[in-house]
Amino acid sequence: MVAAAVLERPKVEMPQDHQKEIASRIEDWQQRISDLYAHIAECAEKHSELWLSENMTAKLFEKPMHDAGLEPVMLPVLNVGRGKGLIVSFQPIGLWVLGANGRMDILTHNGAYELIDEAEVGQPPNWQVFAPGSWEAKPFDHEVVERLLS
Repeated sequence: MVAAAVLERPKVEMPQDHQKEIASRIEDWQQRISDLYAHIAECAEKHSELWLSENMTAKLFEKPMHDAGLEPVMLPVLNVGRGKGLIVSFQPIGLWVLGANGRMDILTHNGAYELIDEAEVGQPPNWQVFAPGSWEAKPFDHEVVERLLS
């Protein structure tokens, strides 16, 4: 029997400013997620039969965090349901995404949507949603949220 070797990436020494920049991006991502969930909760208020829960988490630990010597961060997952059934789940996927300033997955019974923040770093979010199997982005607005919650 041959034992498998476990390879670990060597830690890279980062300047203090770089660590602060990475930590700041993470804090911004946490705030954008919180604001997004608040928007969804606001849209759900008129649906008294819906429940919202953030009791699940997703781990954020990407290469820039590792290289900066930062610890993983647990981000909330927002689940929305009716009665005992789950309607939709909003799950943070990653912050460092090519061509975007973060990605969330929206899981429904009709498939998985991708929610991308197309804003530049440091700018207000520009959430765009891609429907399952679609390459066409649409603004993640009140109308889209209403469709997901129905």
